[in-house]
Amino acid sequence: MHLADQFSAFAIFATIAAFTPGPNNIMLAASGANFGFGRTIPHILGITAGFMSVVIAGGLGLGSLFAIAPLSYDILRIFAFGFLIYLGYKLALTMPSEDKELARQIEGVSMAERSKPLTFWAAFAFQWMNPKALIVVFSAITAYMSNGPAFLVSLTSITIIFFIVTILSTVLWCWLGTIIAHFLSTPRAYRIFNISMAILLVASLLPALTKGL
Repeated sequence: MHLADQFSAFAIFATIAAFTPGPNNIMLAASGANFGFGRTIPHILGITAGFMSVVIAGGLGLGSLFAIAPLSYDILRIFAFGFLIYLGYKLALTMPSEDKELARQIEGVSMAERSKPLTFWAAFAFQWMNPKALIVVFSAITAYMSNGPAFLVSLTSITIIFFIVTILSTVLWCWLGTIIAHFLSTPRAYRIFNISMAILLVASLLPALTKGL
């Protein structure tokens, strides 16, 4: 396959992987709805930086480590599932930080005062425990990475394309969350939305957790 055709095919693959629902996108939509776009920016940047670090590490041979020591990947999957359960629990209890009075109507004590967006470093670290991200990266490396003289060009191109689609998808999903927030005008509506997103968050990772790389 010609190099230009190869990267065109990869761009389509990367776009589909980035924009389809997954743990990152679900968390971003929920954060956008509950905290707004501005407060979710560290979350967006953490996902982007963390995912790029996985891409670069994958290109430099991290996939070989998992092939040699598959137990390390299984351990990551266990940590990922536990972390997703924790995030789902926190999300189910979240109320929008802008509306403390709305939260008080449900609990009597403001959940909003205890609820915060995911931090840059938490979002960054999660990319290293996210089986979907690892599967996407190592599938891309296996199918589209060139060896030999073209290695550096190949890795750079894959990294740039992943960076562009990751930024665009994270911004879009967060923005969609802010739009959804306009339709959540009651405590009951927010509670139903957050519980639903928490369930989707955990469910989104189950297919990746039940199969290997």
